[in-house]
Amino acid sequence: MDIDVNKLLQAFVYFKSFEKLRHNNS
Repeated sequence: MDIDVNKLLQAFVYFKSFEKLRHNNS
């Protein structure tokens, strides 16, 4: 069982930037 680390990292970074955007809007 091998995990796609690149996809995981991308999702993590995307999620982090999304959270930052949400905090900036409120």
